[in-house]
Amino acid sequence: MLHELVPEHREVAHEPSGQLTGLEFVQYGLDRFASVAELADFAEGAEIVQLAVALHFFVCERGGACVVVELHQGKARIQRKLAVSALANRPYEEDLRAHQPPSGIAAWLGLGRPKPGSSAARFRTVANAARSTTPEDESAALAILERVVMGHRTQWQIVWNLERGTVLLRQREAGLGTLNLRLGDLDGRCAGAPRVRSLGRAVRGAFLPWTEQDAAHTEAAVLLQVGRDSPAPRRLASAVAGATRSSRCLSAQ
Repeated sequence: MLHELVPEHREVAHEPSGQLTGLEFVQYGLDRFASVAELADFAEGAEIVQLAVALHFFVCERGGACVVVELHQGKARIQRKLAVSALANRPYEEDLRAHQPPSGIAAWLGLGRPKPGSSAARFRTVANAARSTTPEDESAALAILERVVMGHRTQWQIVWNLERGTVLLRQREAGLGTLNLRLGDLDGRCAGAPRVRSLGRAVRGAFLPWTEQDAAHTEAAVLLQVGRDSPAPRRLASAVAGATRSSRCLSAQ
């Protein structure tokens, strides 16, 4: 998951109590903090649980600084001062080690190369692309993302254009097309105090998987937040929940 932090207008808000799911952690962090350093400091003391899979997050601020936040047994592990600005499916350190070129007998035998389509291979593809060039526009950025597609498992692709203040979200399923969003307020002054929206049901200190009703409520909240009457497909708009700030002012182009 890739998220971008913009300068924040600070408002008084209650600190979260108890456990946060991974998605709630992202919502709270993007609402409250103006730098990745602040987010990383908060993450180190937060208690985070997962609804299903152990998510990890690649978070950048507009100045270019990035951190990786990975969750392990309810605690966050923070990777600062990244040697390579990329993140795939495995823990960052594992793919970073695999990114190093083989040497000695391994290099001579042609060993140590990542398996095509693996997390290490996709990490290397993006890392090399980021080192060698900066995409000129959204189309060029999408072309890089197309090189790391994992068949039907790649459901959507996101490109942030920081100069224009826009987000391009492409849903890969047939007929669902592309959604362009504009960050309506780049200095972060949105109506209402920062908040954490509950994304799971807390039962005896644990979070159960979403029900269909949970999903419907979340989708409705996202559609209302984006401000679309919906000519765009509902499923496409609902993906914004995982791609943009939870209470950032957004408008559709």
